Amino acid sequence: MTATFILLALTVLLFAGVPVAFALGGLGLVLLWLADLSLLMVPQGLYSTVDNFILLAVPLFLLMSNILLKGGVGQDLFNAVQSWVGHWPGGLGVATVISCALFASISGSSVATAATIGSVAITEMTGRGYARPLCSGWWRPVARWAF
Repeated sequence: MTATFILLALTVLLFAGVPVAFALGGLGLVLLWLADLSLLMVPQGLYSTVDNFILLAVPLFLLMSNILLKGGVGQDLFNAVQSWVGHWPGGLGVATVISCALFASISGSSVATAATIGSVAITEMTGRGYARPLCSGWWRPVARWAF
């Protein structure tokens, strides 16, 4: 019954045009007040969620990607893959995808891969005439049907 009430209230708030953050936050505060729980539980819950040893890996993976980027490993990997597939149509985009796959298998982190290969690939692609939205992944081409 409680889950149904929460989902119904959230749906009503969202359809009323309330932004998602305010709908979730306001609904959470109302439910805390209705459950007669102390507001001291909120910071304790936030701290216990963030105080996780596994989350330490995220900044360290970013540090590793910056070290590899400054060392030129990302540029060398990108150039090697581009020499393999650069002659294909759209070869630079294909080289970017393959470089990301190879670097992700080496580092084990998608965040480090996006930071390292992304910074290398975007400068290479824009330097060779690719559109900036295509380089950053926001390209929405118009569908053209060839019969």
